[in-house]
Amino acid sequence: MFVVGLYFGETGPARDSISNLWMGHNCADWAGTQYNGMNYKHADCNGNGTVGFEDTVAVNTNYGLTRGGLTPSNRTGAPVYVVPDASAYLPGTPVILQVWRVLQ
Repeated sequence: MFVVGLYFGETGPARDSISNLWMGHNCADWAGTQYNGMNYKHADCNGNGTVGFEDTVAVNTNYGLTRGGLTPSNRTGAPVYVVPDASAYLPGTPVILQVWRVLQ
């Protein structure tokens, strides 16, 4: 919830789907960049276009969950997939991803 407090009140375009579900959503970039280089849109946890109290609900609901990676067996038509160098990371730890192209 650190970024929710740090960027509280920032606004930008809402996502294509506003919810607290733990899944990826498309969203246009916002005008600002966080201290870590990520766009402000990533602090908007529920996707409503405002970083605020509502985002703490999304954090509390999904805290500790992880998302599975894409592999050739579970990808959905993407011509590329990524392979992380570890199965878990501590906050602030650099992540190295190998990008693999699917040969047809």
